[in-house]
Amino acid sequence: MILKMNKIAFILYFLLIPFGIAISINSKKTSVPILISVTIKDIKTPNGQILMGVYKDDISFDKELPYKKVQAFKTKISNGILLVEVKLEPGKYGISLMDDENFNGKMDYNFIGIPKEGFGFSNYYHTGLTKPKLKSFSFEVIENKNTKVEVKMKYM
Repeated sequence: MILKMNKIAFILYFLLIPFGIAISINSKKTSVPILISVTIKDIKTPNGQILMGVYKDDISFDKELPYKKVQAFKTKISNGILLVEVKLEPGKYGISLMDDENFNGKMDYNFIGIPKEGFGFSNYYHTGLTKPKLKSFSFEVIENKNTKVEVKMKYM
């Protein structure tokens, strides 16, 4: 009888080891999203909305496939400044945004391809005529650290 109990205990022990390993692997600490503050400056008009794309890499930015999309109505704009809060997990990001003045959800261009609506990038004022690389406007969200991002709008 004792031999039979030992055999059962032995079998149970080896059956539970993989389960115990699975628990320790899956109980890995997950990152808690952190609220970051985005200050958007030099907004021309209170009309329309701000459309923001949060990107993690150049490929998604080039293809305009954001990791996260944020829509902010300009109801709380004051002196051309709007404060928007975004939750992001710790990591490296870049924010690109546009001032969608006519609520059509896309950038409007004139007949030679120059944007008719304002645009901006996180912690970077774009002066070139081509699309910047993500590294030019990237920032890092660090756990237990207050992250503030500033975007200065550009209208052409």
